[in-house]
Amino acid sequence: MESLHSFNNSLTGAFPSSLKNCRDFHLIDLRKNKLSGDLPTWIGGSLSRTIVVNLSSNEFNGKIPSSLCRLKKLQVLDLSGNNLSGTIPKCLNNLTAMAQNGTIYYNDRTWVQWKGKEAGYKETLGLVKSIDFSDNKITGEIPLEVTDLVELVALNLSRNNLIGSILSTIGKLKLLDFLYLSQNQLNGGIPNSLAQIARLSVLDLIN
Repeated sequence: MESLHSFNNSLTGAFPSSLKNCRDFHLIDLRKNKLSGDLPTWIGGSLSRTIVVNLSSNEFNGKIPSSLCRLKKLQVLDLSGNNLSGTIPKCLNNLTAMAQNGTIYYNDRTWVQWKGKEAGYKETLGLVKSIDFSDNKITGEIPLEVTDLVELVALNLSRNNLIGSILSTIGKLKLLDFLYLSQNQLNGGIPNSLAQIARLSVLDLIN
């Protein structure tokens, strides 16, 4: 088995420890359940082949484990709608598939938040490279390393407790289609480098 689809099933308890031995998984979709507790640190080592991790709309808490940065093939990371706190790991620039040119094509299906709506992807799923940490309790500043993820097409950090200013190097993310930073505690001006993102179709900075 190469993928796990168990969404909207009212699953409870911690992140399944049985997945620790499922080293061939390329997609894990456990969104819209009632899973809780900390995200395990073993994810980065045991699930190193994973391309899609969707754990949105659960009840996970604690910090985003830095071990996630070991998922070199990861193209979609959705942790939105949980109770995660702490800061965004600075090691996100180690997510090679999001930082370097190249696409992993695979035949599977999942749903991704796209421009405020949940959209299903199948044949084109390999083209989507996105991070969604929205609707949590994440604090601190947006780490500079985020702008090393130059293959991202979607970045959603809205509805958290982020502080500081929008990164002046945000323009490095030239492939972004949408950028959500709204409902945080960001301050300062809008960086001129945003004008370098020619593909940007949705920009939400409302506080």
